[in-house]
Amino acid sequence: MAGQTIKGFTKEQIEYFRETSKLKYELDMQSRETYAREEGREIGREEGRQALSESQQALVERDRIIAEKDRIIAELMRKQ
Repeated sequence: MAGQTIKGFTKEQIEYFRETSKLKYELDMQSRETYAREEGREIGREEGRQALSESQQALVERDRIIAEKDRIIAELMRKQ
């Protein structure tokens, strides 16, 4: 059946169809690559935001501990 359909086209038309199909494939691959790259960047951004948030929480906890130690030291020094 495909052979019968091809008989109705010129060699130039068949070559045009092949080249068009090849170009479409290349564009589809570029599109997939672009989508994957964008998705990877978004995942990286989200991981970065999460790491930054965790880091900020750790700094807040560190500051709280330091303030508590400073309070204890000041209290001990007043008792001396």
